Amino acid sequence: MRLRNFKYLSFFIALTFFGFTALTSCEEDSSNDPNGNNNGTEKTWEPYKFDPNVSFTYEFYTMENGEEQSSGTIEIMIQDPAVEVNATIDGEFYSFSSDSHDAISENFQEAVNNTPAGIVIYQPYWENAFADQVIEEGASWSYNFEDGSVSFEVTGTDTYAGIEGYVVEYDIQNDSGENAMWELCANLGMSLPLMSHVESSDDSNSETFHLELTDYQE
Repeated sequence: MRLRNFKYLSFFIALTFFGFTALTSCEEDSSNDPNGNNNGTEKTWEPYKFDPNVSFTYEFYTMENGEEQSSGTIEIMIQDPAVEVNATIDGEFYSFSSDSHDAISENFQEAVNNTPAGIVIYQPYWENAFADQVIEEGASWSYNFEDGSVSFEVTGTDTYAGIEGYVVEYDIQNDSGENAMWELCANLGMSLPLMSHVESSDDSNSETFHLELTDYQE
């Protein structure tokens, strides 16, 4: 695989590690739906709670310092419990599968992490960061961690592959001056995001990775 085009900042390694550390100094400010549609029911997103026999197809592209580096499609087929991932990257086809675990989520992690999409579609800290948070327009919350902070805001809704979801924007900063602006779109009934877009930068480099759902089959 042509991974030479994916020179992600070490910051992302820290983000993955962040998923396994305790979140501290949580500040939450959840507001009602500005459209007046709040019915008092908590609405939370639980990523990686897979139903079997579904498939997700995504298109993605990456950019470095404003120039496109790579693009392609990724199909994720959730079986029971096997997971298969087929990717076309810059015109080259790759296939990955995992059936070595009893849990679908573990097979998903193993299979998808072999693809460049792994960094924007599997972030283990999402399970902690979104846990018990009400996802509705206007909601916001933040966390501090050992070397920085992350703040979240639900800014509205958007639609991908005919499926509507909530748009969540968040800003991640660490004490070394590295910064990532992340945006994702999540349908609360689906185990994977509809869209994931991250832009990271330091003093000398900027990188973008965009992935969006183009088809979903049950």
